[in-house]
Amino acid sequence: PLVESPEEARAALAAARYPPAGRRGTAPMCIRASGWGLDTGYAPRADSEALVLAQVETTKAMEEEVLEGILASGVDGVFLGPADLAASAGHLGDVDHPEVFAMRERLEKACAAKGVLLAGFAAGRRVSAADMLRRRGYRLVASAVDVVMLKDAALDSVQRSGG
Repeated sequence: PLVESPEEARAALAAARYPPAGRRGTAPMCIRASGWGLDTGYAPRADSEALVLAQVETTKAMEEEVLEGILASGVDGVFLGPADLAASAGHLGDVDHPEVFAMRERLEKACAAKGVLLAGFAAGRRVSAADMLRRRGYRLVASAVDVVMLKDAALDSVQRSGG
């Protein structure tokens, strides 16, 4: 989830973990993650298998003291939302604006220094964006969005059918 403070990051982590580590509701016998109850070993290992990423995508979250607290909150990593970060900085639609790039670079360096998993979004940008993000230290890169892929396939189908 989007977080703008260490407290929000800790709350997100608690919501994703079963007691006593967190406050996630327990119903492993009827949730998709447990195969609707068929995986009887799900609950004991769920916390160790969950990946909790704090979405860092506002200028408030990028303030040095706030960012340090988010990185130290215990979340498994951070996911940078470049479009929302750009909009938050007053540069709607310009993810490559120098101010936005500087904030992204600060986040990349902070994650590397703290050994925190860094994730990001490359879809809708240059073809080489995913490779560039990996070179910059991102260990998880989203390179497509399902609804965009569906739209593109539908438009392609219409074009091929002469519609």
